[in-house]
Amino acid sequence: MKITEFTSKKAGICVKALDGSYSFLPNPLPPDFDIQSIDSFLCSEAHRLLGELSGIGRNLSNPYLLINPYSRKEAVASSRIEGTYADIKDLIQYEALMESSNITDERTADVREVSNYISAMENGFEELEKTPISTRLIKKIHGILMRDTRGKDRMPGDFRRTQVFIGPTDHIEDATFIPPNHLELDRLLTNWEIYLNKSTNEPPLVKTAILHYQFEAIHPFLDGNGRIGRLLIAFYLCGMGFLSEPLLYISTFFEKNRLEYYDRLLAVSQKGDWKGWTEFFLKGVVETSKKALVEARDILDLYIRYRKKLLENKANNNTLRLLDEIFNRPAATIPMIAKKWNTNYNIVKRAFDKLIEMGILHGQGDFRQKPQLFWCGDLFKIMIRKDNFKK
Repeated sequence: MKITEFTSKKAGICVKALDGSYSFLPNPLPPDFDIQSIDSFLCSEAHRLLGELSGIGRNLSNPYLLINPYSRKEAVASSRIEGTYADIKDLIQYEALMESSNITDERTADVREVSNYISAMENGFEELEKTPISTRLIKKIHGILMRDTRGKDRMPGDFRRTQVFIGPTDHIEDATFIPPNHLELDRLLTNWEIYLNKSTNEPPLVKTAILHYQFEAIHPFLDGNGRIGRLLIAFYLCGMGFLSEPLLYISTFFEKNRLEYYDRLLAVSQKGDWKGWTEFFLKGVVETSKKALVEARDILDLYIRYRKKLLENKANNNTLRLLDEIFNRPAATIPMIAKKWNTNYNIVKRAFDKLIEMGILHGQGDFRQKPQLFWCGDLFKIMIRKDNFKK
């Protein structure tokens, strides 16, 4: 870590250890910067669009029509930032077929990490219905995120007890950034938690940007800090009532602008550039919200069109129920739905047959292979349409 590049003390200071090495010690929150310096139009536009997303979530009779597609886009993008390369199709297929799929062992490892992200997100939102965001909650979702993955030996569910560093090699002398000593974690995280749950004057999205930077600067885990930090964005916005449902998948913006994302976070530590980071974050909210609103209309229009078509053809309740299941996840097998509904295989098969007959579902692969996977191609196209971030 080049100390000479840390030219400001607005976000923290470089602390020298007994062995001569340095680490970055973040200042307590709230931060030292002029909120009024942030582009006021950008800030108001980001909050306006967040309000539109929130309104959609409140007005839906079944918000999971959007929550599940959106959460899977977020999980894939957030995991990609950390070098886990599984796409949405891999994830949906894995969820439908689980270990019986034809994904290779290497791909299965990547998809399992993304699937764990979904589990951590869902568990986190369940917990938020009972308790506010806390270090206890953060440890719990970290344990879920790291379960049975390549990071399973890196203290899942517990804060680190050693020094860590971020850099291009395995040598600390090459580090770009060295987070605070582990002995500082309790004090720093207590301050972070108090600031998060305390009523303050910052606009909600500005405060969210501040919280995300501070968590990443503290870097409390041996692994998974980035993914947990991005999960906490959704937890904070929904937990505090600023977003009715988790419909903001900002990790797609961070992944598309990965280098700038890292540079903006680092610039806060090095130069105290809170304004640059916050405006970058707000731009991400604006871009992502606009895309999410377009996708929401397209998904809902498709659902209404399909449902109308089924009603005109006198589809029974099981077929309509299966349509809802497919919009939660655009791929399914008959055994998967039969198990979920705890009902007879043939009853479920008849519902599948009706959706296939109406052109809503299409089989994939060899029909002789069991279980056969069926996809809603039109829905899947919407889900991947804005997910084209090739390397």
